[in-house]
Amino acid sequence: MTRPRIACTGPECDRDAVANGLCATHNRQLQRTGRLWPIGRPPRRRVVCTECGEVGDHYAKGKCRRCCNRTYYRRRTRNAPIPA
Repeated sequence: MTRPRIACTGPECDRDAVANGLCATHNRQLQRTGRLWPIGRPPRRRVVCTECGEVGDHYAKGKCRRCCNRTYYRRRTRNAPIPA
């Protein structure tokens, strides 16, 4: 007697469920992070920039891309005026 096929309940997934109604990949995601996302697409890490306070994608050292580039530019040009 064969088992009926049960599909994974994870987002955008059509694989066979292995445990807890999830495929092996989604089950591992849930165990490691407590969150589920589509396979092959890592979640975006949204943080508050430590310099300007805007919520956006993390870039480096807790800063957004704009503030990180501004800091780099300032260091490389020995405190030259920052372009707007």
